[in-house]
Amino acid sequence: MCRLVPFKAEHIEVMDLRDHEKSLVVDFERVKALEAASIAVTGLDKGVVVACGGITPFLSGNAEIWLIPSIYFKEHAHTAVPEIMRWLFEVRENLQLNRMETSCIDDDLHTRFMEALGFECEGLKRKFYMGIDYKMWGRVWDYQ
Repeated sequence: MCRLVPFKAEHIEVMDLRDHEKSLVVDFERVKALEAASIAVTGLDKGVVVACGGITPFLSGNAEIWLIPSIYFKEHAHTAVPEIMRWLFEVRENLQLNRMETSCIDDDLHTRFMEALGFECEGLKRKFYMGIDYKMWGRVWDYQ
């Protein structure tokens, strides 16, 4: 059963990452900056880091979300996704966000995750990072 705990940059140091995510988190100072700038959590299952993710507010009512999945994310998705969704929408309500967005690698894991969270693909960033295509995702809520 996946449970969420407050994110610490050190969690990423002990994660078993896929090759693509390894290329994104080689700079520990950058990870420390994520910890400082984000409202973030780590998903754990029996002491194993399943994923780290967070929300970084910018502009009024907007935020960027991020997720760094471990190699174990896929096998824990059935418990991790509902927990992440619950937390994400709790933070959205607290911050009264109108929009969340992100860019992520164009692969099956990320596409299924974003669709499960109710995000829509808003376009493609061709050869965005290391020659790899990324999808742009967004979700919008109206507050009356």
